[in-house]
Amino acid sequence: MQAAENLTIPGQHKVADWYGDPLSPEQAGRLLSLSRVKLRMAYVESHSCFSAHLLALIGRFWQGRDIRPDYLSLVAAAETDTDHALLKLVYGQLLMSRKLKGANCHLSSGFYLAAPLLLPRDYFRMVKRHDLLCYLPLSDEPSEPGDLRTLLSEAAVIRRLRSRRIFNDDAGMRLDTIG
Repeated sequence: MQAAENLTIPGQHKVADWYGDPLSPEQAGRLLSLSRVKLRMAYVESHSCFSAHLLALIGRFWQGRDIRPDYLSLVAAAETDTDHALLKLVYGQLLMSRKLKGANCHLSSGFYLAAPLLLPRDYFRMVKRHDLLCYLPLSDEPSEPGDLRTLLSEAAVIRRLRSRRIFNDDAGMRLDTIG
């Protein structure tokens, strides 16, 4: 929840961070409460309330709600390049955490928007992360939630198995026990 809470601190959120780690229903509820507080503060102080809406999107997702309408509203409300990139990345990360179709598309478009804003180390960290996550099989049905570390570990295993299969197929070796 730490990364998501950083969204509430001006200048602290980074587009290269991962915001898709699973939250318990209680943590999601606290995040929604925090988003309401930040929203009121943004209105009173005439600041952008985009990050508060993004917090609410994350909280609602982990409460099991359909966030697609919220996402579409935020697409229209995003004012800066950072807002657009962050929204795409967060939405893609949430989908990826449940291995839902569409995750890679949002991560890719978010990365494209974020690339000019990134420091070189963040750029290469995201390239490596997204390249590995592309190995995960995605579905229309949500899987059990996974944090970034778990998703990357699973993707690394799949990548190794696929590369081993290709190598063995090229060498004329069969991996089955029948023939």
